[in-house]
Amino acid sequence: MWIGCLLYNLKITPLLIRLLSMKNGPDDRFFWNRHLLDDLFMDNGRLVKNAYPWIAPICQGFVCERTVTFEMDCVLTLTLISRRSVKRAGVRYLRRGIDDEADVANFVETELILSVFGHYLAYVQIRGSVPVFWSQRGYRYRPPLIIDKPVDESLPVFQKHINSMLQQYGSPLTIVNLVDQTGRELNLALSYLQHILQMNSPDLAYFSFDFHSHCRALHFHKVNNLVNALAEQLSRIQFCWVDKSGQMVREQHGIIRTNCVDCLDRTNIVQCAISQAMCLIQTQKLGLVGPFGESPDHLVRTLQSMWADNGDAISRQYAGTDALKGDVTRSGQRKIVGMVRDGYTSASRYYLSHMRDSQRQLAIDALLNGSITKSDLRNEDNECEADEEESESIGRLVSETVHFILPEQEVLVGGWALVDGSHLSDQIDTVLLLTRQRVIVAMYDDDSEKLLQVKIIGFEDITSLQLGTFYKSRRIHLRLCAKPNEQFSWRAAKTRLFNNVAIPLKTPDEADEYIEAIGEQLRVTMEMAGYHVNLSSVGKLSGCPDGSERRLANIFTSVFGTRDDSAHVSDTASKVPQMHTSKSDGRLTEKAGAFILKLPKLRLPVSKSHLAIDADCESFFTPESDPFSLFRQKILTSKSRIVLL
Repeated sequence: MWIGCLLYNLKITPLLIRLLSMKNGPDDRFFWNRHLLDDLFMDNGRLVKNAYPWIAPICQGFVCERTVTFEMDCVLTLTLISRRSVKRAGVRYLRRGIDDEADVANFVETELILSVFGHYLAYVQIRGSVPVFWSQRGYRYRPPLIIDKPVDESLPVFQKHINSMLQQYGSPLTIVNLVDQTGRELNLALSYLQHILQMNSPDLAYFSFDFHSHCRALHFHKVNNLVNALAEQLSRIQFCWVDKSGQMVREQHGIIRTNCVDCLDRTNIVQCAISQAMCLIQTQKLGLVGPFGESPDHLVRTLQSMWADNGDAISRQYAGTDALKGDVTRSGQRKIVGMVRDGYTSASRYYLSHMRDSQRQLAIDALLNGSITKSDLRNEDNECEADEEESESIGRLVSETVHFILPEQEVLVGGWALVDGSHLSDQIDTVLLLTRQRVIVAMYDDDSEKLLQVKIIGFEDITSLQLGTFYKSRRIHLRLCAKPNEQFSWRAAKTRLFNNVAIPLKTPDEADEYIEAIGEQLRVTMEMAGYHVNLSSVGKLSGCPDGSERRLANIFTSVFGTRDDSAHVSDTASKVPQMHTSKSDGRLTEKAGAFILKLPKLRLPVSKSHLAIDADCESFFTPESDPFSLFRQKILTSKSRIVLL
């Protein structure tokens, strides 16, 4: 019986294959009221005598059943059942990755059962968080992903989790990783790949598919490229088939494990596509579809609707809202109504994560364990913790900017993370670097994820430095004016850097003093180089913000997940100046790799020529800078099948 997000029945928890093997009792992994029934179980886990009639196992998940009619009034019944694990159960930002017991967050087992002519055909998929130690903390709209333990420390737990999946579902275990291979999710993708390579098991297959990159510009049909790549794995795994006499005709060997960051939106779309592919194979075997035929439209629509409802249910249980991109799962197309709805859903998730998730987590812990573990919860009143996390991110941003933008022969005098004066929020979007010869300005998008522009301004082109309030803000801004008719205005964020350590600025006065000190540092450095420019206080800086266009584009990007890179490309191409990384650190670290992939396009105005120059990041970095290329040899020699799409 289905009640909201919970279902209960004495025989619903075992899978079809377990029912046929006459295994008694529910699966403890999905037995959500097991703790509430402790008094009916003995210490060895067996039931107390005569207690069986009192046991009604409850599982959180989803179940639905639909029928599809084929020719000759043949009725095919489709049943979709999803079961969420009680292990590492909880809400989105409070339960990520793996724990010390090798259990992962948001682990869901989903089974599609086809029944016709007295035959039953079943196919099982699973989803679960990336099985490494990682987390997301903080109060930003999209907090940074943090790898909490290095590979050597987390590998034993990772291996335990993989071996558990192999024991439970058989070989091969096919992993489909949908996280981005660039930007903020890169470190997670790299860590996952490193663990796969270290384990080096022939029972594993690893497919990495950058969903957002492949499906950008609403090209969601490209998910079929992934399904086609999985064809060999689907053929090996097969499905469970029981004929009308109750005999096992075919058995599923192995499973596909799909994940993105949340194991919700992207995962729903891909699991639906895999399910459609397997359903076509099954209906062909049953003779409902010809050997070279395609799935009937009404069957496809039914499957899409079932999987969309399933995705919404799992998303409500983990994130508190319906799934994003639900229109893609439901209809196979992206629609403007769905995009607007996703914007509302994203805002709702942000609100719920900070206002209600802690209490939801307490309730889940009380239900499953009978106790509340507050140490795992985020204290929403503890602003110091959020400040520390934000400060760490700022320090890394400045360090990575220095490492990859600073020319080899330049000597760094200072580096600061600032806010463009055209922005009303205090979100850092500019890194200002000062050398003995020039000022380098690196401008990021609103999430500090993608580098938009780099401007190099020689001291000889700087005409004035001014301090004053700007537009409607009461905060002090620093304005730098340069030839020809260029000007930049910045203010301090909520953090300052001291000896490369980020320290929170607690009051507006501290922030104003900090930006004034930066202006004085610029003036003194230029004077030592023989360039005399006054740092003047003008009360109120002239002009109005001109960054509204960029802000609007970034808001659209953050809500709808789309970006038109062509907007940053100019037709005035010219010779690209050669830039090198510092000799002090020639090795490419994971964090460095993450920074490189923030550079899909650079617009680099050089002050001496005043020409806007566009260049691919390949113009600045060698192919070896691709972090995945570091594992090329290991991938080629690995016992696991590894495919990077």
